[in-house]
Amino acid sequence: MYELVIRVFQKNGLHVRSAASFIAMLQDALMDEIIQKNIQIEYKGRRVGVTNLLSLVSLKVRQG
Repeated sequence: MYELVIRVFQKNGLHVRSAASFIAMLQDALMDEIIQKNIQIEYKGRRVGVTNLLSLVSLKVRQG
């Protein structure tokens, strides 16, 4: 298992537009859909799949 730490520098945190850009970047970088479905983001103890925009935005990731 690999772990990658990402910092959010925007004052508003990870909102819809930036989350959609993040998902698009991952989809371009990782062509294998099986790998994409296994990538998850964890924030404050909640974990969601990275390919689901609504779930990603619902984490309400803040700056930092």
